Amino acid sequence: MAQVDPQPEPSQILDQAMVDQLRDLADGSDALLIEVLQTFKADSPQRITDMRAALAAGDAQALHRGAHTLKGACGNLGLRRLEWACARLDRQARTGDLGPCPEQLARVERAYVEGVGALEAETR
Repeated sequence: MAQVDPQPEPSQILDQAMVDQLRDLADGSDALLIEVLQTFKADSPQRITDMRAALAAGDAQALHRGAHTLKGACGNLGLRRLEWACARLDRQARTGDLGPCPEQLARVERAYVEGVGALEAETR
């Protein structure tokens, strides 16, 4: 099994500078942050479900597309650990060797829970 060797897992769950930029765009309020978080929470679970289905079907291309798309959304929100996990899954799926992907997808799911929790804490 060829496992892609990415950068080490980031210690940060959330990039505070990105959160601050979202606040700055809304004149210091959490309104924009809340809006993008709600959109992310509405869309991302289906993306993760689709990635699970792609993995079960052995569809490396669909898994790559799903991981790549979620990675982009994470980057825009400053969800560094989730972005890293998606990038790792994306790179592995592009190799066509799905052997390591179940563990990597589980890492994406854990990082999603962590990241959403961190963003929700920012809006309290």
